[in-house]
Amino acid sequence: MLSIIETQTSNTRSVTNAFNKLGVETTLISDPDDLADATAIILPGVGAFEPAMAYLNETGMADALRSRSADEIPVLGICLGMQLLGDASDENGSHSGLGLIPGRIVRLPDTAGPCRVPNIGWHDTTPSGNGQLFTGRPSASFYYVHSYHFVCENPAHGAATFDFCGVPVNGAVERDNIFGVQFHPEKSQDDGLELLAAFVKRIRT
Repeated sequence: MLSIIETQTSNTRSVTNAFNKLGVETTLISDPDDLADATAIILPGVGAFEPAMAYLNETGMADALRSRSADEIPVLGICLGMQLLGDASDENGSHSGLGLIPGRIVRLPDTAGPCRVPNIGWHDTTPSGNGQLFTGRPSASFYYVHSYHFVCENPAHGAATFDFCGVPVNGAVERDNIFGVQFHPEKSQDDGLELLAAFVKRIRT
């Protein structure tokens, strides 16, 4: 069963609708005990790191996520959900994350070019070559809304990048059964659906 975690910081309906378009049944989870039946987990999120992580800790969902990921259940973090996979974030202080992919969440660099923070809009995103969720095309276009980005401790965990006024920024990260995308696949039209379909295929193979 594909379980979508209710983080209280996201529009889970749009994520659910995207999987519905693929013919994939999902269930919305707010009780960590319900993750025991999950065959794959989606961790969506928008907004600030600290309150989202506090909610996961207070509800016991953080420990349940760590436990299920250790069982090699596929996990996909979307937008803020990707950032929560890291060790810590610098947003509004220093706050610990789930620690599922070693790395830190830092603010996007201020640039002299047209790029502004927050970064809102479409970016061509280029796979690094080791990403399991990309279909072999040289790039795809995805919709981003964020002010912080994931810096991997091990560069090999970077699965795709986009150009932020000359600065390569991770648009996707992967470590074994843990996946994260900074963009919103559910808002990225055909390219987004194709990526979600690749995740579903990863579950079924």
